[in-house]
Amino acid sequence: MKYTDLQDLIRAHYTSEDDFHNIIDKIIKAEIGSGKEISGNKIRATFNHYAGKKRDGYTIKPLKELTALNKANERMCEIRKSDISLQNVIAPTVVIDTVNTVLEEYKNRDKLKQYGLEISNKILFNGPPGVGKTWTALAIAGELNLDLVFVRWDTLISSYLGSTGSNIKKIFDTANNEPVVLFLDEFDAIGQERGANHNEVGEMNRVVINTLQNIDLFSPDSFLVAATNHGHLLDSAIWRRFTVVNMDLPGENERRKLILHYSKGLPLEIYIEEWVKDTQGMSGADIKQKIHKEAKQYILNSTKAKMA
Repeated sequence: MKYTDLQDLIRAHYTSEDDFHNIIDKIIKAEIGSGKEISGNKIRATFNHYAGKKRDGYTIKPLKELTALNKANERMCEIRKSDISLQNVIAPTVVIDTVNTVLEEYKNRDKLKQYGLEISNKILFNGPPGVGKTWTALAIAGELNLDLVFVRWDTLISSYLGSTGSNIKKIFDTANNEPVVLFLDEFDAIGQERGANHNEVGEMNRVVINTLQNIDLFSPDSFLVAATNHGHLLDSAIWRRFTVVNMDLPGENERRKLILHYSKGLPLEIYIEEWVKDTQGMSGADIKQKIHKEAKQYILNSTKAKMA
């Protein structure tokens, strides 16, 4: 590692978290590129241990100084750095085209503002589990090169009267403080049709109204993604505030791509047309699980055969 890298690292530590991450990545690649693979991997392991944990498609980042949150309630969200883009999303063309259209408006928001045009920066993914709603949200964050703020409903929703609405406001204030992608998964948890639950009608009505108000005041410099498996439960006032993208179970073409993707590098003999037929009615998550299950079984059986 050059002394200039160390200087840049120290400077970035105090000025820019993104630059700090980029410099670490540069140092790791330089070490490995110069034949020092062991040291490069040790740096990577140390960095991942302290700075964040790698997941499928993203890295968990340490919470930055989020002005609307404090130590008592910072667990209401998780900061994720996306490692993917829309190129990594396997979905029908209409889904990708719709998302791209909204992203283009967001990217050109300053130009559109000059003409008094309101931009689209809110997408609602509606569809059954396992069809790629969360994955596509991560891809949006990757396309925009923004951190994704993933909301944790288990800590945000409170049994105390009024606390849930206050917590929702804190999360939105955080997203309005600097450009991020705010991701509200399982959106029906706070966006149910008013009056649907007669036992909690007063409190839930206030939560929905609070949510709608925060959506209306959402910063044009951030991007809002919501997702639900139960679109029929959402309040009717929510739909018109989003560009709605309906995501369904993968068709034949998408299943073929998913099978090839998830089986890549695995010791499986794939007869693609048979697999496409056999996976009809499955979600992308189901297909992944099926392929990985068969691959693990093949590996374990092979190991037993060698030991016999």
